[in-house]
Amino acid sequence: MEGKKHSMKGMENVVLFEESKEILCRIACHWAVVPLKGFEVNERAEEFHDMVDVFGAVGPRHWKGRRARTKTEDWIIGVIEDVRNGELQADAGSALHKMAFYKEPAGSQLDSKIAAVELITVLRPIVAIATLITFSALALHNYPEYKGKLQSGGNELKEIFAQEVRRFYPIGPFVGARARKDFEWHNAEFKEGMLVLLDMYGTSHHSRLWDNPFSCRRGFKTRKKIYMTLFPREAVPRPKAIAARVKASS
Repeated sequence: MEGKKHSMKGMENVVLFEESKEILCRIACHWAVVPLKGFEVNERAEEFHDMVDVFGAVGPRHWKGRRARTKTEDWIIGVIEDVRNGELQADAGSALHKMAFYKEPAGSQLDSKIAAVELITVLRPIVAIATLITFSALALHNYPEYKGKLQSGGNELKEIFAQEVRRFYPIGPFVGARARKDFEWHNAEFKEGMLVLLDMYGTSHHSRLWDNPFSCRRGFKTRKKIYMTLFPREAVPRPKAIAARVKASS
């Protein structure tokens, strides 16, 4: 990893969210073998965050996120093309190499922009974890009794706590999409082209699903069974090149 070792030692004040973004940006790029110089870290981390922050935003925040997406795509397109023309070496098993040389079933190589978007789709969520790290710290601040329990407890309690943070502090208020075709779901009719909003916050705080939904502390164990049934990944359309991402992360 290029640049000096990232450390918070000696800092009088630490803004957890800002530091988490930079650390995770370094980690993501190091894992994917995407070159990242020390002086670039703050800018790239901020751009990854802005792309996530645009989620549910309007006005200046929305356009800031759009600009960040364009800048990040231009950056990664250049990296992809450098790998393809031999100017940059990437380990054969790395995410960067996988995306740069992934081929469609027909044998054609992905367009540079599509390959870049796919690689960004791997990197961006890693940096986005900074939000959950910050919310986790807030949860431990509000419920300090769980600090000792998490330190001494097993992986099951850690997993339940992490899922509860995701539920109590959803990363976005809602997600929207347009129906691709007419269909009916739970007696509700959806027409092709209809804008549909999934209320993430409301679903995560609905009293029919959650016991005492506005507490981030109670009902950890009883909630465990339904954590992974909400917002299933299979319900979200994913690009064809997802296979490359799956192989790169295995």
